[in-house]
Amino acid sequence: MPFLRQLGMVLVTIVGRPWTWLTLGILLLASLIHLRAMRQWDTRPNSSALEPVAVVPEPTVPVSVRPAIHDAQGSTMKDWHALMVPPALRVRQRRLVAAPGGGTMIVEADADDGQRIDNWAELDQLPALERLWVTGRCHLSRAGWRRIGDHSALVLLSFPNLRSWYPAGDDGFARDGRDALARLQRLRYLELRGTGTDQGVLLPPLPQLEACGIGQVHLEENLAVLADGSPGLRNLAIETTPDFTFTPAMVAALRRMSGLNTLFIDAARARTDEPAMRRQVNELRRALPGVGLRPGSY
Repeated sequence: MPFLRQLGMVLVTIVGRPWTWLTLGILLLASLIHLRAMRQWDTRPNSSALEPVAVVPEPTVPVSVRPAIHDAQGSTMKDWHALMVPPALRVRQRRLVAAPGGGTMIVEADADDGQRIDNWAELDQLPALERLWVTGRCHLSRAGWRRIGDHSALVLLSFPNLRSWYPAGDDGFARDGRDALARLQRLRYLELRGTGTDQGVLLPPLPQLEACGIGQVHLEENLAVLADGSPGLRNLAIETTPDFTFTPAMVAALRRMSGLNTLFIDAARARTDEPAMRRQVNELRRALPGVGLRPGSY
């Protein structure tokens, strides 16, 4: 008992000193500041919010205009990094048409899509291709999608600036893309963005997929497919717009992604868009408490 009384007197003396309360106050204030910074790290407005983040692995080989200089190289080549793939060359053909006032005349016109010179013919030289990056503008025709689907060994496909090269009014781009991707069952990394507001992409079930970057077109359907068909998905990037709103079905699909570690939201094209991007991040943070959410550019 005497020991406890002495201990109590020492504690009372310490607590009664002003410097004790000052020290405790400083420590408490520092802890609160640190906790607030940790909670707001992902959404605070700074220049890093618009710095690009690599969702899929970046190219490991130098950019190359033509992938195979010799057949021997092409047959074993596994990685191809192209800066851009230009639109398919149109075939000009002469046609006989009715002339004004009677008779006929010869005119030149573009051939249909099936007669265009395919801009993806180089893929025929790369039977062992496993990783394909096109970091600049990429144009895909129907034949291009088909050739990509022929490369079942692909584990990485990255098109951050994808464009359709289909006849005007043809909505087959998304459907042909889905059919081609469905043949790539070994795919682990996929980035398909920049497809504009009309075509978008449609994803098939990809059981080996680990990281994916997609746009907002067909987003509800694509999130449902990813939730049910890609159980190993860990990193997902979504490209939206400042006025975008997530539907209940989208949130429900995200909740079903049990392996999802990080969700990236890209909704800003300028600093003035950052508040809208932070709003979307915060909206999903409340709905997905176990997932790390980050704003950024991808």
